Amino acid sequence: MTDLRVAVIGAGLSGLNAAQQLQQAGCSVVVFDKSRGPGGRLCTRRSASGGFDHGAPYFQGDNEATKRWLDQGIITQWSGRFGEVLDDGSIERSAPAQRWVGIPKMSTIGRWMARDLDVRLSSRIEKLEGKPGQWTLIDTDSHTFGPFDVVVISCPGPQAASLLPEDSNLTPLALSMTYSICWVAMLDFNTALDLAWDGLAFRNAPLAHAFRSNSKPGRRQEERWVLHAQADWSEAHQDRSAEDVGELLQQAFRRFARCDVSSVSAHRWLYARSTQGQQQPAVIDTKYRLGLCGDGLTGGGVMQAMASGQYMAELIIEANSTKT
Repeated sequence: MTDLRVAVIGAGLSGLNAAQQLQQAGCSVVVFDKSRGPGGRLCTRRSASGGFDHGAPYFQGDNEATKRWLDQGIITQWSGRFGEVLDDGSIERSAPAQRWVGIPKMSTIGRWMARDLDVRLSSRIEKLEGKPGQWTLIDTDSHTFGPFDVVVISCPGPQAASLLPEDSNLTPLALSMTYSICWVAMLDFNTALDLAWDGLAFRNAPLAHAFRSNSKPGRRQEERWVLHAQADWSEAHQDRSAEDVGELLQQAFRRFARCDVSSVSAHRWLYARSTQGQQQPAVIDTKYRLGLCGDGLTGGGVMQAMASGQYMAELIIEANSTKT
């Protein structure tokens, strides 16, 4: 395996885990991502008040990865107060659940996973050229990378499809992957809110969830909230400006937050969550020596993304062992 050169497009958890496993198996791996930081939706937006986890607010699950992260001190449990807003406006306490968060921010997890990998950030790959075993990657600035024996694509389905050969068996699968949109608003408050909850779930649009960022362990104490819009509402407003959406979501939350907001920003996640059921967590095209993985294949979630990357690496190792 030491002579196998692998490119991974996408530095979300599935791509990072696949890269880790392949590197441990002796492969030479390079990871590319268009973002400024690794980790995908486990990300944090900087702010003067301490930052917002504006992607995944937390994750759930207990496996070897969770135990490893806990041992390394990069995650801890968020024992917040969570409730659901009922139709009459009252709030009912949610059932107890184990929620994990990165320390001191969600983006810590991706950065920790990428620490020993060759990760090229701010590099948007837009084209594959060459042939199986001799792939060259070309980014939007016309920089070329390669050659690579195998290319793993772990970005969302529509983006993956634009890179794949038309007759690859991965192309129809990538085109079939569908996602919900999610608008997210980030609110800074001048004073602490008199609200006895750290997370709220809503039944009616526009809000789906609200999370008190400063209630998470290891965060600064300035009052900050992240608001997630309902998927249908987000789709209906997908072309609105971030300023308009931020104002609309802030107004919807005002009944619970009567203090003045010092700043509002918004972000649109175009591929927030997979809307399809469970499929094989990763697929390989042995003809073209290409792989497709990501939580978009399995319905979303941190544990699912990690499992997808693990399975992707196993498929590549197995396919290569049969050739040698």
